[in-house]
Amino acid sequence: MVTIDVAMLTVAFASLILSFLMVVIMIINTKK
Repeated sequence: MVTIDVAMLTVAFASLILSFLMVVIMIINTKK
């Protein structure tokens, strides 16, 4: 049961990082 919680946390954290990276890339592209 613990492994399922860890997997869900990892997926949520990865999606957060991906969305954050997309925002950073958009900001960098608009600054150019």
